[in-house]
Order: sequence, then structure tokens, then C-alpha cells
Amino acid sequence: MSATGTAAAPDAARSASRRRLGGVALALIIVAQTLAGLAYIERTRLDTGDGDAVYVLWDDAMISMRYARNFAEGHGLLWNPDGERVQGYTNLGLTLVMAGLHLLPIAPERVSLAVQLLALACLIATALWLARLVRDLTRSGWMGTAAAAALLLCSPWQIFALQGADTVFVGLALVVSAAMFVRAHRRGSNWPLAAYAPLLAAVAVRPDASLFALCAAALPLLWPDRRGRRPARVALAALALLALEWAGLVVFSLLYYGDPLPNTWYLKATGAPLPLVLASGWQQLWLLARYLAALLLAAAVAVATGWREPGIALLASFAAAAGVYHLAVGGDWLPAYGSRHLVQVVPVVVALAAVGVQRGLARLQAADDGLRDGAAAAILIGAALLANPPRARAEWFDARTPTLAWAENRGNYERALYLRRETLPDTTVAVHWAGIGPYFAERPSIDVLGCSDRHIAHMQVDRFIPGHSKWDWDYVLEVRRPDVIDIESRGLARHPRLRSDYAIAVLGPQAHFFIRRDAIGRLLDPNVRIAPIEALYPAAPASAPDAPAQRAPAGAAAARAAAEAAASRSPSAP
Repeated sequence: MSATGTAAAPDAARSASRRRLGGVALALIIVAQTLAGLAYIERTRLDTGDGDAVYVLWDDAMISMRYARNFAEGHGLLWNPDGERVQGYTNLGLTLVMAGLHLLPIAPERVSLAVQLLALACLIATALWLARLVRDLTRSGWMGTAAAAALLLCSPWQIFALQGADTVFVGLALVVSAAMFVRAHRRGSNWPLAAYAPLLAAVAVRPDASLFALCAAALPLLWPDRRGRRPARVALAALALLALEWAGLVVFSLLYYGDPLPNTWYLKATGAPLPLVLASGWQQLWLLARYLAALLLAAAVAVATGWREPGIALLASFAAAAGVYHLAVGGDWLPAYGSRHLVQVVPVVVALAAVGVQRGLARLQAADDGLRDGAAAAILIGAALLANPPRARAEWFDARTPTLAWAENRGNYERALYLRRETLPDTTVAVHWAGIGPYFAERPSIDVLGCSDRHIAHMQVDRFIPGHSKWDWDYVLEVRRPDVIDIESRGLARHPRLRSDYAIAVLGPQAHFFIRRDAIGRLLDPNVRIAPIEALYPAAPASAPDAPAQRAPAGAAAARAAAEAAASRSPSAP
């Protein structure tokens, strides 16, 4: 045997051994992802005190769940059965999947669990596809495994997915599409039209994912394949498919809802001063940058050294599109967990960072390949840990930390059960939390923050609060006139019509809601106590600024009792 052959044999053996170890490590990461996801899902379960397990998604996802449940029960794709047709969801594809789950023999208290398990399956699939993508980009199985581990440690990515947000479905589509493009380029093939299918599926989940599809459609025009060809035919076919899909979405919305775009678009992306929108988006981006700095720096190295490579260019365009969209809509209403517009491209940024770290260490020529890959993997995982905002990091890594809005979810669920049990079926309920409450209360509902209300969504306002800029108490109290209002917020308790027309139904030390005085007879509970507004909300100066949602003060039992006695003597008293 030649000397060359003798030297090559140990190298081949070492490479095979490293591949086997990498496969075992990836399998362990998938097991860890599964166990961590199941543990988090169990922590979201509501403790109702009766031993029954109730699972819910975060409140935004529960809005889609209400549409889905009504659709599955034959009432139409509506928020209220037989109510006004308003498209108060953005994720049509996911809503239809939720409707399918409601057709299964699963109790309403468990359907959310099915959605969470589906999201967990998508988390696992994303990790596997990300490992493949990074392996193809870096020629290193260990870097692919490290990328999957880094994704497991990115708490906003995990939390939003397991809370029922659509970020994981879009993120999975981005990774699958990029992996298909990169694999085709490595083989010298033409850009595959099939690689656009995941992106078109993402558009069905969220129409704003069209930005990513447009980025991918531009790829064949700007970057030739390995044979030097620029296949415009593929790009034009992808654009035609995207246009056809958009035409279908717009026609459906026009015919079914009478509006070409979802009501949520008008609510969240229009009607506020542009400077305030941009300032909010930039402020959130700046705050998140200090956590993302290490990952972004590594990703920047990948772009600087490989922007001529189609795979790197595609991933960079995905990340840039998400950042621009985040700025254009003013960010998200949960910046402590990272903007959802940015969270959906977390796997993309991790892939770029893996390439950047490896290339940043490429000068260590004297180092053993395994040692260099190990160092690169450690740096990537460390950067992923640093990328976690404190609140999200605590929630994902510390089982003692309550999950997102757990206390509010429980309160909304308990209020919903009370209303379903103790009110007449046609009692109208105005809600700030438009998901959990309406889903379980099964009462006609009014969305005071406008997701499912056309008037509020189309308002023009002089303020901007991401996702919650619009409300109109004159309209709610004088036009819609709900029988029940769930909580106080945004100066509602100071409104003269609330004080003249409504009282408080006191259920406990901190449990109450507003009830219209001439609708008190709709309450079936003989033990409920009725008190005037002043019992819990003393009159405030008319010039006081609007405040966010607030809870009733504790320790007001004596005031409640006196006020209740006065109210029982004079139902029309303020």
C-alpha cells in the first residue's frame, strides 16, 4: 500500500467517526427539543382547581381558534356565529388547520394542545432542516448540529411557536426553501421551481410572507446557477404563482368579507402617524440589537465573505426583508419576547451566523479540523444564548417562571366560564382580550380593540401603540352598547356614559366586570353583588391621560358593600 493510501485511511476513519458522533449529537438535540417542548406545553396548562386539564394558546392565537371553531361547527368563518363578516385573523392557512382539528373528537379544552403539538412537530422539523442547510453551506456536519442546538436555545423562537403563533410555520418554510435552493446550487442544477412551494404555503399562513417569496423570485435573476445561466423563466413562473395566490386571497376576502385585505391589516398597519410608527419600530430594533449583537456580527461576517453565493444572498435577503417589515409596521406589542416579525427569521440568522463563525475561524489553518469546528460550534451556541431577552430567557430556561400571560389567561378563562354559566345565551360581551374569553364564554362578543370590528380598525388616530393603537369608547358605549364589559383600560372608567349606564358585578376580592344597568336581569347568579362604578374606580380628573389596562385595587370590601346597598335602593344611581 502506498504512503498516501496509508495516510488516507486514518483520515477516512476519523471522518466516519465524526459523522457518526454528529448524528448521535443531532439525535440527542431532537430528543432535548421534544422533552423541552412538552415540558413547556404542560406549564401552559391552566390550573382550574377542579382537576380538569385546560390548554390554551396565547390570546391572539385564540382569536383564530374562535373563527376556526365557528367554521367547524357550520357557522361560517366568523368571530360571532351569525355575526358581521369581518376578517379578524391574518393567518388563513393556520385558521383552516385549526378548523380541521376542531372536527376531531377533541374537547374544546384540549384543541389548543393539538395545535401546540403540531407546533412542536414543526420545531423539530425546522431543527432538522436547519442542520441540513448549514451542513450544505459549511461542509460540516458538526456545524449543522450546532445550529440545531442554537435554535433550541433561542427562547423567543420556542415560546412563540408553543404559544400558537404562526412564526414557526413561516420559519420552517424559509429554512426548507433555502435548503432546497442551496442543494440545487451545489449540484449545479437549475433553480428548482419546487423550492418556491414552501414560500407559497407561508403566504397562505401569513400574506406578509410574500416579501420572502419576492426575495426568492429575484434570486435566479441576480445570481446565475453554477453553469452561468440566469433562468428568468423560473423567476417569472414563481412570480406568476405568487400573483395567482394573491388573486385568490383577495377574491376570497372580497366575496366573503367585502374587503380585499384582513381587518387586522387596517388595524395594525394603517391609521397612525408614520413618524410614530417608524420611531417605535426603530426603538424596538435598537433594544433587541444588544441581545442579538453576537449573532448579527457572525451573520455579517457570512454576508461580507459570501454575498456572491446564492444561498448566502437568499438568507440575507430574508433577514433584511423581516427587518424592513418590522420597521414599517412599528414593531410588535411584545418586545420583551422579541418582535414576531423578526422571530420568524431566527433560523435564517442562525444559519448565517454558523457560516460566519466558521469562516471567521478559517485562518486557524494549523488547528485540527475537529478542534476548529468544535470552537465554532461553541461560539455559535454562546451567541444564541446571548440573543435571549431576559424575560423570554427566564420563561424558557426556568420552570418556576410562569409562561406568557398565564395569570391573565386563567382569569379570562374563569370569567368566560362564569359568563357561560350565569348569563343568558344572547348576552353581548365587550372584550379587550378577544381570544380566550369569547372562545370559552360562547357569547356574542364585541372587540373593543378592533381585530374583529371594522369601524375601530379603520380609525385614524394620533397615537401609535404596536397592535393596540385604536379604540373608541363613544362608539362602544353608545352604538354597540354591550351588556357586559370585561375590564377597564385606556380611560374607560372615566367615560360619563359608563358611569351613568353601567355598574360593577363583583365576584370576589379582585374579580369583577361591568354590567349595563338595564341588563342586570341577564345575570342568573343570585349571589352576585352589584356596585356603582365609584366603588372601585373613583372619579378622576377629565384631563388625566389614558392608561393601559389595570386591575381593580384590593381591599375595597367595605366600599363595595356600601355602594351595593346604595345601588339596590336606586338602580339608576351613578
